Amino acid sequence: CSKTNSVVITVNPLPAANAGTAASFCAGSASATIGAAAVTGNTYSWTSSPAGFTSTVSNPTVTPSATTVYTLTEKVTATGCSKSNTVTITVNPLPAANAGSAASICSGSSTSVGATAVSGDTYSWTSVPSGFTSTSSNPSVSPGASTTYILVEKVTATGCTNTNSVNVTVNPSPAANAGASSTICAGQTATIGAAAVSGSSYSWSSNPSGYSSTSASNVVKPSSSTVYTVIETNAAGCTATNSVTVSVNSLPSASIAGTTSVCAGSTAVISTSGSSIVSGNSYQWYLNSKAISGATGTTTFGASGGSYTELITNSSGCSQMSN
Repeated sequence: CSKTNSVVITVNPLPAANAGTAASFCAGSASATIGAAAVTGNTYSWTSSPAGFTSTVSNPTVTPSATTVYTLTEKVTATGCSKSNTVTITVNPLPAANAGSAASICSGSSTSVGATAVSGDTYSWTSVPSGFTSTSSNPSVSPGASTTYILVEKVTATGCTNTNSVNVTVNPSPAANAGASSTICAGQTATIGAAAVSGSSYSWSSNPSGYSSTSASNVVKPSSSTVYTVIETNAAGCTATNSVTVSVNSLPSASIAGTTSVCAGSTAVISTSGSSIVSGNSYQWYLNSKAISGATGTTTFGASGGSYTELITNSSGCSQMSN
């Protein structure tokens, strides 16, 4: 005798557990959708590595701050069958875009912005006010006014970019007003420089050497033509240099010769020392400080007692009274 019996083994399919397509983007600039459309009757559970993300949505949107592996477990509710799958979202870091430290310079000076180049990165600079461009990582700049320099750094391999800026403040240079050049006669004085500027300091020198001062304005009495140079330093530490020339014209020779004692009724002859008249000079005689009309050069006078002096003026306009 025999008997036959049977059993049916049903094999339920596993769910697809479609975790989606791997993606790559730059930090902070995009998000990604992982997974796929939900299948009716199935449930979904997501986790991540690094940990921190969970979801029960079939296709959630994620914005990782670093490269992350997302793991999906999909389960068929009716059969209890489940399957897991993973997808990697790569987050490429942004470049540093190091624009450098803010700087303060004097007008006419230069400074460097940016930093050492990173291999594989490219650099693009612009400015506000506009006018400056560069593809160097740390260019030298010489702004005429305070300027903001803007850097865009790009990682060639990933296309990720970052922007940063740096301010360069330009302090004006002082005027360093040495005054106007002048011409004086020997023994006279001249004023150099100008009114002091609050916060500025001054340093004077001369050529020929021998003169120094820390005043903004000075009265000088050079014995020969001299160039005076001032260095002014303002409150911002900026300096400027300027010079002024004081020319010195010599005085004419002013001594007289002649009779100093005569008898009453006689005449006296007095003259410029050496008895020569210099072309271009003018001569005026005085008796007891009163001008004698028409008396110039070598002159004969009636014997009137008193003090005779002579004023000689040369072609430079410099005068000297005889003694």
